Amino acid sequence: MAKTDLDMSKASLRLAYDGEALASHRMDVRDLAPALMGLGELLNAANFELNGKNVGLEVKVAPNIHQKCFDIGLEVYQQWEAIKSLFGDDNVVTAKELLDWLTYGSIAGTSLIALFKNLRGRKPESIIKFKDENGNQLYRYQFEGQDDTILDEKLHKLYQSKNVRSGLKKLFKPVSEKDGIDKVTAYDPANAATFNLCAKERSPQWTSGRLRLLKPKILPPQVNP
Repeated sequence: MAKTDLDMSKASLRLAYDGEALASHRMDVRDLAPALMGLGELLNAANFELNGKNVGLEVKVAPNIHQKCFDIGLEVYQQWEAIKSLFGDDNVVTAKELLDWLTYGSIAGTSLIALFKNLRGRKPESIIKFKDENGNQLYRYQFEGQDDTILDEKLHKLYQSKNVRSGLKKLFKPVSEKDGIDKVTAYDPANAATFNLCAKERSPQWTSGRLRLLKPKILPPQVNP
């Protein structure tokens, strides 16, 4: 039986690589193919971290051209009826929420990519696991010489995932390594929201050869320190 829209959790996003090398609206397949593979790896890894192995994910692309960009349409599908029967609506991160966690930011705060850009590859001295007054699981990242950063459990899982980091590195490789490709931007035509994911003038640390999984000691739980 064919799946209908009611059976799926769907979300869409567009990515635009920009720069003089793309003025002809063409992009070298040797740059594009690994980036698209990284995109799929990133989304599947993030879905696994937040939803587990029982929630399947499909990622499809639809290229387009616009001005001097190479524009990629991204569609993410989850098997919605299977998800609801297994977990219930409140326990599953939907396709749209998954994209928000990675790009624009969730209702809880910052996005994963914004977090990487802000921390600039710095490794925390320690991570304190604690709960707030509402019982929500949180993690306090403590750094030498700078303010603490507090993450909720979902963002903590994404930030610590080696496979998520690997997908991000591949997605941003054209910007970090290719002359004439200056940035990649995520945007949603439906609401005009735009987020600059990676720009050559501020290349994130995860694309510079210092990619690493953070493994400081997680201290015992505390009550709202």
